[in-house]
Amino acid sequence: MGADTPGQLKFVCLRDDRVLRLHMYTGGGTLMSSLESADPGDLKAITTAWLRSRGLPFDEAELEAAIGRAQTGQNP
Repeated sequence: MGADTPGQLKFVCLRDDRVLRLHMYTGGGTLMSSLESADPGDLKAITTAWLRSRGLPFDEAELEAAIGRAQTGQNP
């Protein structure tokens, strides 16, 4: 996921039968928030809006990658 720097958000997305659950962690590893949706596009939009409304910088490519890995079952 690239170099871990303070303030950098980490995304972990998990999938079950019904929904995708996205967990957002601070650079220090503290769980900041979790969001979920059955639709990957909605999950990305909700997460992006949530982060931007709080003025939090994030890497959109990392967000998309985490959601993509969950969709294909390729979580670390």
